[in-house]
Amino acid sequence: MDRSKLRDAPDDDPPPTRRGPAPAPGIAELTDLKAASPDLASAIDLQIELLTIEHRILARVSLPTVDLDAETVRAKLESASPLLQFEQIPLECSDVRLALREMADALRRHDAIDADDYATAQTLSHRGRDLVPLAAAWYAGPPALAQLDTPPSEMLAELIGLALRPSLRRCADAFGRSVDWSSWRRGRCPLCGGEPALATITPDAQRLLICGRCQARWPFHDFACPHCDNADKARITSFASRDGRYRLYGCDACRRYLKAYDARQGTRPALVHVDSIATLPLDAAALQRGYQA
Repeated sequence: MDRSKLRDAPDDDPPPTRRGPAPAPGIAELTDLKAASPDLASAIDLQIELLTIEHRILARVSLPTVDLDAETVRAKLESASPLLQFEQIPLECSDVRLALREMADALRRHDAIDADDYATAQTLSHRGRDLVPLAAAWYAGPPALAQLDTPPSEMLAELIGLALRPSLRRCADAFGRSVDWSSWRRGRCPLCGGEPALATITPDAQRLLICGRCQARWPFHDFACPHCDNADKARITSFASRDGRYRLYGCDACRRYLKAYDARQGTRPALVHVDSIATLPLDAAALQRGYQA
């Protein structure tokens, strides 16, 4: 057989189709939400951009090594100490700088960041030696940020948190497979010490808090306030969205609130990127009643 004819012969089979990376979980739900709630379109468009950047960076972050024995974990949890130290976070400076730069660009396109913060973010994205200590102070908390010679603005601090989130989510994935959080009943994240951004009520009526920094989930009291531990039901105001899918818990002791996705009324698990936007009307209602996030 003349193999040259085989090389020249047309291929009857179509060439394989190259598939790009799968879209981030939540993009489809955000798109549906935009169609159902056009008044939230601007916030949804920004969230889609930020989520797409986060998802792309997340794929580049390696899982950290979890090297904690059971006794160390038990002692940490009993002492109310978060497990994850800043030095254990698998930070690749180039990834954090890229996330910071692209997220700042997205915020700028949507007029969600002022010119000074945007310029500072761009400078930091090109100077890793300045970004790392700032990230460490952000992770340590507001008192550490306040002690810096030039503390970042609230928006810049939030942007640094967004840039670190892919790495923190990887840590939550790794530790979540190795550590049982069921004994932790505090209002702060057992992994990174962050505050809850959202709660979810599971189909079996258990309330789980979801960390706003790393998205780890852990069980908590059915209605108590995670910010001040107030468990007096008479001093907790709770109301739901019209469809019953979301709830809001307002604490009359500390005047803070927490939103929750009720999976008993939904068809999917909680998605922080989606549910934080879908519940913006609840935020407005809470602020009108004098509560703060």
